[in-house]
Amino acid sequence: MTRLIASLLSVAFLAVLLAGCAETRPLQPPAASVQQLRVEGDGDWNIVLRVQNQSFAAMHVGNVRVELRVAGQLAGTLDASPALDIPPLSADVVEMRLRPAAGAAATLKGESVAYALAGEIRVGKTDRHTTTMPLQSKGWLSPVPGLAGVYR
Repeated sequence: MTRLIASLLSVAFLAVLLAGCAETRPLQPPAASVQQLRVEGDGDWNIVLRVQNQSFAAMHVGNVRVELRVAGQLAGTLDASPALDIPPLSADVVEMRLRPAAGAAATLKGESVAYALAGEIRVGKTDRHTTTMPLQSKGWLSPVPGLAGVYR
Protein backbone atom coordinates (compact mmCIF):
# COMPACT_ATOMS: atom_id res chain seq x y z
CA MET A 1 0.00 0.00 0.00
CA THR A 2 2.79 2.45 0.86
CA ARG A 3 4.52 1.48 -2.34
CA LEU A 4 1.35 2.43 -4.28
CA ILE A 5 1.06 5.76 -2.47
CA ALA A 6 4.75 6.48 -3.06
CA SER A 7 4.33 5.71 -6.78
CA LEU A 8 1.26 7.95 -7.05
CA LEU A 9 3.05 10.78 -5.26
CA SER A 10 6.05 10.40 -7.58
CA VAL A 11 3.82 10.57 -10.64
CA ALA A 12 1.99 13.60 -9.24
CA PHE A 13 5.30 15.32 -8.45
CA LEU A 14 6.59 14.70 -12.00
CA ALA A 15 3.35 16.03 -13.46
CA VAL A 16 3.72 19.24 -11.44
CA LEU A 17 7.33 19.60 -12.57
CA LEU A 18 6.41 19.14 -16.22
CA ALA A 19 3.53 21.60 -15.94
CA GLY A 20 6.01 24.18 -14.66
CA CYS A 21 8.11 23.64 -17.78
CA ALA A 22 5.20 24.46 -20.08
CA GLU A 23 6.19 28.03 -20.84
CA THR A 24 3.83 30.43 -22.55
CA ARG A 25 5.87 32.89 -24.53
CA PRO A 26 4.48 36.38 -24.98
CA LEU A 27 3.84 37.63 -28.49
CA GLN A 28 6.63 39.70 -29.95
CA PRO A 29 5.71 42.91 -31.76
CA PRO A 30 5.16 42.15 -35.43
CA ALA A 31 7.02 43.88 -38.23
CA ALA A 32 5.34 45.50 -41.22
CA SER A 33 6.55 46.76 -44.56
CA VAL A 34 5.09 47.98 -47.82
CA GLN A 35 5.40 45.01 -50.15
CA GLN A 36 3.92 46.85 -53.11
CA LEU A 37 2.43 50.23 -53.97
CA ARG A 38 0.47 50.58 -57.22
CA VAL A 39 -0.79 53.93 -58.49
CA GLU A 40 -4.31 53.40 -59.90
CA GLY A 41 -5.76 55.30 -62.88
CA ASP A 42 -7.82 57.53 -60.56
CA GLY A 43 -4.73 58.50 -58.53
CA ASP A 44 -5.52 56.26 -55.55
CA TRP A 45 -2.80 53.97 -54.25
CA ASN A 46 -3.33 50.25 -53.85
CA ILE A 47 -0.97 49.22 -51.05
CA VAL A 48 0.00 45.68 -50.09
CA LEU A 49 1.21 45.73 -46.49
CA ARG A 50 3.24 42.70 -45.36
CA VAL A 51 2.80 41.78 -41.68
CA GLN A 52 5.55 39.55 -40.26
CA ASN A 53 4.86 37.48 -37.14
CA GLN A 54 8.14 37.39 -35.21
CA SER A 55 6.76 35.16 -32.45
CA PHE A 56 7.04 31.44 -31.80
CA ALA A 57 3.24 31.35 -31.43
CA ALA A 58 0.50 31.93 -33.97
CA MET A 59 -0.77 35.51 -34.08
CA HIS A 60 -4.21 36.90 -34.84
CA VAL A 61 -4.14 40.38 -36.40
CA GLY A 62 -7.35 42.24 -35.66
CA ASN A 63 -6.58 45.78 -36.75
CA VAL A 64 -3.78 47.77 -38.39
CA ARG A 65 -3.70 51.56 -38.27
CA VAL A 66 -0.57 53.31 -39.52
CA GLU A 67 0.41 56.60 -41.06
CA LEU A 68 2.31 56.27 -44.32
CA ARG A 69 4.93 58.86 -45.20
CA VAL A 70 6.61 58.88 -48.59
CA ALA A 71 9.73 61.01 -49.07
CA GLY A 72 8.90 62.65 -45.75
CA GLN A 73 5.42 63.69 -46.93
CA LEU A 74 2.35 62.37 -45.11
CA ALA A 75 0.43 60.30 -47.65
CA GLY A 76 -2.39 59.34 -45.30
CA THR A 77 -3.55 56.77 -42.77
CA LEU A 78 -3.93 53.11 -43.61
CA ASP A 79 -6.65 51.48 -41.52
CA ALA A 80 -7.82 47.88 -41.91
CA SER A 81 -9.33 45.07 -39.87
CA PRO A 82 -8.01 42.05 -41.76
CA ALA A 83 -8.68 39.30 -39.17
CA LEU A 84 -5.52 37.47 -40.24
CA ASP A 85 -4.23 34.35 -38.49
CA ILE A 86 -0.47 34.24 -39.11
CA PRO A 87 1.49 31.10 -38.20
CA PRO A 88 4.64 31.39 -36.06
CA LEU A 89 7.59 33.09 -37.78
CA SER A 90 5.56 33.64 -40.95
CA ALA A 91 3.93 36.53 -42.78
CA ASP A 92 0.74 37.48 -44.54
CA VAL A 93 -0.41 40.52 -46.48
CA VAL A 94 -3.17 43.10 -46.14
CA GLU A 95 -4.31 44.98 -49.24
CA MET A 96 -5.51 48.55 -48.68
CA ARG A 97 -6.51 51.51 -50.79
CA LEU A 98 -5.46 55.07 -50.04
CA ARG A 99 -6.17 58.44 -51.63
CA PRO A 100 -2.78 60.07 -50.99
CA ALA A 101 -2.26 63.67 -50.02
CA ALA A 102 -1.17 65.77 -53.01
CA GLY A 103 2.32 66.37 -51.65
CA ALA A 104 2.97 62.66 -51.23
CA ALA A 105 1.48 61.75 -54.60
CA ALA A 106 3.88 64.17 -56.29
CA THR A 107 6.91 62.32 -54.82
CA LEU A 108 6.38 59.25 -57.01
CA LYS A 109 8.27 60.19 -60.15
CA GLY A 110 9.56 56.83 -61.30
CA GLU A 111 12.55 56.86 -58.93
CA SER A 112 13.26 55.08 -55.64
CA VAL A 113 11.68 56.77 -52.67
CA ALA A 114 11.93 56.33 -48.89
CA TYR A 115 8.83 55.50 -46.88
CA ALA A 116 7.97 55.22 -43.19
CA LEU A 117 5.12 53.56 -41.31
CA ALA A 118 4.13 54.63 -37.81
CA GLY A 119 1.09 53.56 -35.85
CA GLU A 120 -0.28 50.55 -34.05
CA ILE A 121 -1.45 47.02 -34.62
CA ARG A 122 -3.94 45.00 -32.58
CA VAL A 123 -2.75 41.42 -32.18
CA GLY A 124 -3.32 38.41 -29.96
CA LYS A 125 -3.06 34.66 -29.78
CA THR A 126 -6.80 34.53 -30.51
CA ASP A 127 -9.35 37.03 -31.76
CA ARG A 128 -10.67 37.49 -28.20
CA HIS A 129 -7.46 38.13 -26.28
CA THR A 130 -5.77 41.00 -28.08
CA THR A 131 -3.41 43.80 -27.24
CA THR A 132 -2.34 46.92 -29.12
CA MET A 133 1.34 47.19 -29.99
CA PRO A 134 3.28 50.02 -31.62
CA LEU A 135 4.28 49.52 -35.22
CA GLN A 136 7.09 51.45 -36.92
CA SER A 137 9.24 50.71 -39.92
CA LYS A 138 11.18 52.40 -42.67
CA GLY A 139 12.13 51.22 -46.10
CA TRP A 140 12.50 52.06 -49.76
CA LEU A 141 10.15 51.66 -52.69
CA SER A 142 11.60 51.29 -56.16
CA PRO A 143 9.78 51.33 -59.49
CA VAL A 144 9.24 47.92 -61.07
CA PRO A 145 10.68 47.82 -64.61
CA GLY A 146 7.97 47.25 -67.20
CA LEU A 147 5.08 47.92 -64.77
CA ALA A 148 4.09 51.58 -64.88
CA GLY A 149 3.05 52.99 -61.51
CA VAL A 150 4.15 49.92 -59.51
CA TYR A 151 6.71 50.24 -56.71
CA ARG A 152 8.21 47.48 -54.55
